Amino acid sequence: MNIKYKNKALERQCTDLKKAKMEFGKMGEDVIAKINIIECANSFMDLVNLQSLRCHGLHGHLNDYWDIDVKGKENKLRIILAPLDENDQIVVADNDFFKICKTLKIVLIKEVSGHYE
Repeated sequence: MNIKYKNKALERQCTDLKKAKMEFGKMGEDVIAKINIIECANSFMDLVNLQSLRCHGLHGHLNDYWDIDVKGKENKLRIILAPLDENDQIVVADNDFFKICKTLKIVLIKEVSGHYE
């Protein structure tokens, strides 16, 4: 999977262990681990199907974005991401979404944050 980031600062937080630990404390290693899982996925469908990620669609102002729990359901830290098409446009989760999910190989990481922050 090809990962794009909202900005360079976020990319450093998600790819540099020292920066991840500075930003997320002891959860920094878990953020890096989840990013590695995302990179290893063959398609967005792999992320949705991997139950341990708890990848699920969001609603409201984050409609068409998805979230992945960094360390289980009880921890509030999450990675918010969106699948992108080959033109770097967010793919809308409509009725045909799961038909094309197997072909989506790019994601945009929007943020890593706590629930309701």
